[in-house]
Amino acid sequence: DMELLPAGSSFKNGINGLLNGVIDLLFYHNGKYYIADYKTNRLESYSKSSVWKVMADCGYILQAYLYTVAFYRLMQHRKEDFSYQNDFGGILYLFPKGMDQYGHGIWYHTPTEECIREILKLTGNGAE
Repeated sequence: DMELLPAGSSFKNGINGLLNGVIDLLFYHNGKYYIADYKTNRLESYSKSSVWKVMADCGYILQAYLYTVAFYRLMQHRKEDFSYQNDFGGILYLFPKGMDQYGHGIWYHTPTEECIREILKLTGNGAE
């Protein structure tokens, strides 16, 4: 999943600063849980490439992964038979100002479970 990071980005030197965020919506659809986050950014274009660029430039990809880690940990404690592969459908970032029937204004991704477990290890939370 590291290919999702902007060119030249790396976590090798750590991440500095304060992170603050709230998952806007956690919903259940067709047997799977999804995370949704709404963004009010005004973009020149809401094409897939423009949305990918803002996701990378604004740190939303990191935020998406951290939200997924939080969801993963929550479900490990709340659902005895939780299976990431079977129970998690992915994460959506929705830019309502540019959403249309063609999929513009929407970023969707499902991080690999391996990546989520690696982040858990890096944050000292381990993967249960």
